[in-house]
Amino acid sequence: MGVFLTALREEKLIERALIVVPGTLIEYWKAEILKWTPEKVNVKVKIIYGTKKTRENAINSVKG
Repeated sequence: MGVFLTALREEKLIERALIVVPGTLIEYWKAEILKWTPEKVNVKVKIIYGTKKTRENAINSVKG
């Protein structure tokens, strides 16, 4: 996934991505994305969890 996101960012096809995974896989996916994404791409990973309202607020704060 990190390589795919890198390609999309380098081609300026995306600025942000929302990836939804089961709670048991959150840390694994975060580690994999950071592992396979070059530093030059400057990917930031934000884990969002909690109540529906908490998640909505967190997503809206990231939208820019």
